[in-house]
This record gives sequence, structure tokens and C-alpha cells, in this order.
Amino acid sequence: MTPLDQLRLRLPPHEFVRLIEAASPIAPPERDAFLRDIAVELGQHEVIGPGLLHRIISEVQQRYDIADRRRSTG
Repeated sequence: MTPLDQLRLRLPPHEFVRLIEAASPIAPPERDAFLRDIAVELGQHEVIGPGLLHRIISEVQQRYDIADRRRSTG
């Protein structure tokens, strides 16, 4: 099962849409890794609410944004 499938099963449809929108600014080759990282973080919690999902998305996006900036300036 792919990370995307795992997330689709765990999240309500409107939260899944929110996650896909959050993944859109990530470079296409990095999106699978981004979604995998989200799945790992969410896997540490039994209950997923909107606040938790928002926090995890923000934290993981920052890791990828920083990596993208380093590649473009390096």
C-alpha cells in the first residue's frame, strides 16, 4: 500500500483534499517522500484531528521548503 493510499484510508475526504493541496507546492519528484513523511508522523497518533494534521503538514512542508531552497541556491 502506498503512503497516499494509507493517508486516504485514515483521513476524512475533506482532510485528504487538504493534504493533497498542501503537497502541490512540493517538487513532483519529492511528493512521494513528503506524503511518506506525513504518513509516518500521523502513524504515531491514534486519533487525527484537524489541528494535528495542520501542525504535521506545516512541520513537514518546512523541511521540504528548506531542502528546495538549498538546492536552488547551491
